[in-house]
Amino acid sequence: MGYSDTIIFRPGLLAGVHRQERRYGELILTKVTSLLSYVSNSVEIQVSALGQAMCTAGRLGSQALPEVAGATQTGKEDAIFTVINNAGAVKLAEWKE
Repeated sequence: MGYSDTIIFRPGLLAGVHRQERRYGELILTKVTSLLSYVSNSVEIQVSALGQAMCTAGRLGSQALPEVAGATQTGKEDAIFTVINNAGAVKLAEWKE
């Protein structure tokens, strides 16, 4: 597509989402994942934290991402891209330069 750098985020359940309609399954899952988030940061992420992580990654670019992001590179020879999972996005959102 002509991009020189591609970063893909793979977040967990998005927390802090405010919708008009009620999604009962999502409501129940959010309660469970909020408890699990005390044990592991790979389960959910606040929407605001994901946005912060995405802005930071976009500003820095793949090559300058801090190690806390846990970024990995994958793809094929002419289509390499960077992947940041939920735990890395949580840490990147908290990271200070």
